[in-house]
Amino acid sequence: MRTLFFTIFLINIWTFSSAQDIGMLQSNEKPLVLRSIGSFYVGGEPVVESRVSLNGKSKIIPARDASSSSGHITKGQMYVQYSVPFELKGDFSLVLVHGMTLTGKTYETTPDGRMGWYEYFLRKGIASYIVDQTGFGRSGFDQRPYNDVKAGLEAPKSQPPFMRYTDEELFPAFRIGNTFDKSFPNMKFSLTSYRELSKQSVPFKPLSHADSVANYKNLGLLSSKLKNTIIFGHSQSGDFPVNAALLSTEGIKGAVIVEPSSPFSYSDEEIKKMSKMPMLVIFGDYLDTKSEGSNFTWEMSYNAWKILVERVNKVGGNAKMLHLPEIGIKGNSHMIMQDDNNLEIADIILKWIASL
Repeated sequence: MRTLFFTIFLINIWTFSSAQDIGMLQSNEKPLVLRSIGSFYVGGEPVVESRVSLNGKSKIIPARDASSSSGHITKGQMYVQYSVPFELKGDFSLVLVHGMTLTGKTYETTPDGRMGWYEYFLRKGIASYIVDQTGFGRSGFDQRPYNDVKAGLEAPKSQPPFMRYTDEELFPAFRIGNTFDKSFPNMKFSLTSYRELSKQSVPFKPLSHADSVANYKNLGLLSSKLKNTIIFGHSQSGDFPVNAALLSTEGIKGAVIVEPSSPFSYSDEEIKKMSKMPMLVIFGDYLDTKSEGSNFTWEMSYNAWKILVERVNKVGGNAKMLHLPEIGIKGNSHMIMQDDNNLEIADIILKWIASL
């Protein structure tokens, strides 16, 4: 009987939620007037794309694809989408970074068709920049390791794996509910639009050290050009603003760290350096939820960041932990920027930025 119920539930949720189309999008009656809108890339370096092995072997190999030939390609670049309001109301810019298996879409229109943080911040008169992490989405990725395997130059096990969450895994991992057929009470994420969140997931390759450093450098380069930048990190990219600031704080005004994964282990010297960058760390509700197949809970990340914040403040920094249930805001998922109260949280963030 439970199997039948579960099947009917899946049919209902997928049928209803997959019906989203342009007619469901909710537009604001007030026009959004922009000074400019566009995209560009930061960072990147040329590398050899050759028919000859890159690992020291002299063997001549077939073209890596039907159209490739020896020469150079660019890797390590970061795609940036931007909009600048016609009437600026702040002397700072926002840079929004997505988490694992996601892209910059995270901050755009919500799965149920409402205004996302990107548009909301623009309507508040703030220049906003959305990135796709280096190695993913429109930033592209280095295809050579996979083609080397196809050409027989490397063993299949040398290929970096790609991963995606299943819909069933995401329910507890993103704290929408313990199981796929039941959301938490007072859940702020729209259950009926869950299928739209599933569509946002992209294949994700665990970052190599070089990938990670490229992301930090590119964010630092972007911030140094923009000046007075607030960098947002989310989930897997939660520590990106911190690690970018450790390379250089030039142009970085502060960091908003939303539902971050557990932080790295930082030395006292690194803590002292990051104390120069104000930071706001935000967590939602149901932190004790266990991810499927593991004992991991977001409460572990929360506790680790709480310790980090205490260390930063102890050396004169300006870091703040914000656990939403503690200020009476309950029911937020891991995807706070897409929850029903996303604009309420955006206002809290803007108030914090205004206090800097």
